[in-house]
Amino acid sequence: MAGPQQTLLTEYIDLNDDTVSTELFESGWPTPTLAMVLASEFSVMADNPKRRQFLAEYHSEYRGGWVRGNICRALAAHGVTLADVNFRKS
Repeated sequence: MAGPQQTLLTEYIDLNDDTVSTELFESGWPTPTLAMVLASEFSVMADNPKRRQFLAEYHSEYRGGWVRGNICRALAAHGVTLADVNFRKS
């Protein structure tokens, strides 16, 4: 019998803030927008399991721990900068 599925957040929870994550955190972009950018980093395909898992965690009652800081650190870990977000959302 398989154990409970590990959350995606556990892959990012121990990351430290850096210049990129701090810049994303302090940007004017709403948290849901940053979350959707992170979802697209997992995959642009709606049926991708990792993307679906992230969205399920994010849309859960307590956002699965995916608060703004964790989202920004995960984006930075994926190499996404504020310039990237600005470009994608412009």
